[in-house]
Amino acid sequence: MIQNDIGMTEAHVLVVHVEGGRVTLTYTDVHIDRLVFFQNLFDRFDVRWQDTVSRRAAGLREDLYHLCLGTYEARDRADMLAYLTFLGSRLVFLIDWNRARKRLRTFAPRRVCLEVLRWAADHDYGHRGFLSLGGEQLIFDALETAGRLPLRPGGRLSDSLGPERTAEFLKFTLQTASAGLRAGQSEFLIRDEIGAELRRYIDTVHQGWLGWASEHASLVVELALAARDTMLAVGPGRDRDLVQRTVLRARKWEHHADELVSRCRTAQGRGDAPGPVLDLLVAADDIADGLEEAIFWMSLLPDAVAAGMADPLNDLAGLVLQGAQEYLKAVENARGLHRGSPREQVADFLGAVDRTLTVEHQADEARRRTQAGVLGFAGDFKQWHLANSIADTLEEATDSLLRSTLVLRDYIFLEVLRR
Repeated sequence: MIQNDIGMTEAHVLVVHVEGGRVTLTYTDVHIDRLVFFQNLFDRFDVRWQDTVSRRAAGLREDLYHLCLGTYEARDRADMLAYLTFLGSRLVFLIDWNRARKRLRTFAPRRVCLEVLRWAADHDYGHRGFLSLGGEQLIFDALETAGRLPLRPGGRLSDSLGPERTAEFLKFTLQTASAGLRAGQSEFLIRDEIGAELRRYIDTVHQGWLGWASEHASLVVELALAARDTMLAVGPGRDRDLVQRTVLRARKWEHHADELVSRCRTAQGRGDAPGPVLDLLVAADDIADGLEEAIFWMSLLPDAVAAGMADPLNDLAGLVLQGAQEYLKAVENARGLHRGSPREQVADFLGAVDRTLTVEHQADEARRRTQAGVLGFAGDFKQWHLANSIADTLEEATDSLLRSTLVLRDYIFLEVLRR
């Protein structure tokens, strides 16, 4: 039987009882999060944990504590020694665990902090290195030297970087501090490495924000492709059932696009996303709305469209698709840009912006050709009105594509490349 009084409190105790091939582990702790953290460290072993119980004990500084009991049945002596060796190696990660958790909470939500500490322990990076280098002050110093980051008053680092990217940076910080000190590196070098890594995250912070724009732009491309195909299918013998299914799919895509705008608006209200990104999605949502409406109008066209109308409408639908594809390219290129981006990468972004502008001009010309077709229109007024409505909606979609692209360009030049 082995007993270890781990912490400063009388209720932080570990007892190991070995009998034959059975190892029974009794662990008590005043912090339930640390108890669960300790249990999860043994995932590689088939430890049978009984339900955790909470008890009160008079005379203890913290009268409420939690107790768990875990049993491991070793296959043989070598397996038992491996388990005991691993168990002993995990005790170090309990020391100052709560102190490290509180320091990390300055920058991220509770679940992120627990995830980071678990990851560090699983990879044998202790949190003591982070604490000995100043804890939260280590990251504050890195923020000061790394450059401008749009942190709202009282906000956390995760409000700007996002929980996932903040978790990645905190993992890097604990790893660099632990490995660097154990390797004998100077504190100056370790601090510089952490500051340089944070600079990289700040330079690319907009990537997460533009993820919404990228998903939205992909939906716009789907809608533009459906509009082009629906227009091309107009004619004798077209599959009316397929057209109706396309109308329903377009409605779902448009609703999904609306949801992305709502999510971005909610995040912007919390301060988790900048205003220009919301402006971008609001402008781009006009494209999705217009294309969904155009597809519905197309479904109402007769199988035989009057001469002189089909070609201009097909041209317009094709141009909208080209513009949507160039807009998506612009968004994807923008996600990879930062202040130090190479000239070629910036040129790719500007090229996509310029091609969107060209498509908008070409769409204006195609719209005029549709309007000129009224002089030789042989169909009835209802068909003319329907075709004219489709042309107007498609041309307005290219205008919205251009507005969205210009909002994106201004954001990249004024907010991203100037950091």
